Amino acid sequence: MMEILDENEIEELSFHHQKYLDIFENESYPDIKLKSTSISLKDVDRLIEAYVLLNKKSWMKAVKDVERILFQESNYIHSLSYWKQDILDKKQALLDFIYFSTTTTCFMLRYMMTFQRQELKRKFKNGPIKILCGKSQFSRRERLGDCLRVR
Repeated sequence: MMEILDENEIEELSFHHQKYLDIFENESYPDIKLKSTSISLKDVDRLIEAYVLLNKKSWMKAVKDVERILFQESNYIHSLSYWKQDILDKKQALLDFIYFSTTTTCFMLRYMMTFQRQELKRKFKNGPIKILCGKSQFSRRERLGDCLRVR
């Protein structure tokens, strides 16, 4: 539902975002506030996507929440990672977005180019950035054509 709402429909976006969080915390993972809980890749992606869609008018407002989910929330146990090694060249790093939705992939690319540029330069030795995308159970048929467009 959040995907089809216009970025100016703030009240509707907030309502659906809160509904998703309620389902996530109270039904899908009811113990997550009390103890460390393993979260499926699909649910981590959906959680990130919910924050990104809530802030679709200004993607940078989602940064704090996404960083908390990925790097700081100690009760969120997940294996979602975007840094991989090329299987053909063990010295070559890859950005692997196979398990990310299109919305999350676009956000992560913006995030990395804005906040982790030095890390990208270091990992890719100032060379070309190699990105792995593809069809998986989380992929959608949306185009990534405007993914890096600055708004």
